[in-house]
Amino acid sequence: MLCPRTGSSITLRQALSTLLPLLFPPPPASTSSSSPSSSAPAHAALPLAHALVQGIYVPLDAEIGWLGACMPGADGWVAVVVVLVEDEEAER
Repeated sequence: MLCPRTGSSITLRQALSTLLPLLFPPPPASTSSSSPSSSAPAHAALPLAHALVQGIYVPLDAEIGWLGACMPGADGWVAVVVVLVEDEEAER
C-alpha cells in the first residue's frame, strides 16, 4: 500500500498514528541533530501500546503491504490488536 501524497510505502506506525494518535504519537519532526532547539525528551514519541498480529508483536516499521501479503488470517484480513503498555514499561 502506497501513500497517495508521497508514493512511499505506508508503515504500521504511520497507519496507527493516524488512527490512534494518543496511543501511537507521530515521530517528532526531523530536525538537525546539532540544533540546540531539539532538546525534547527522547521518550516523547514512545508509543503507549503495542501492535499484535496473529499473536505476534509486530514492529511498527513493518509495511502495511507486507502485513497484508504475509500475515493475513484464514479469512484474508489482517487483524491488528492494540495492547496497552503496562505501567512499568511506560515509565522507562
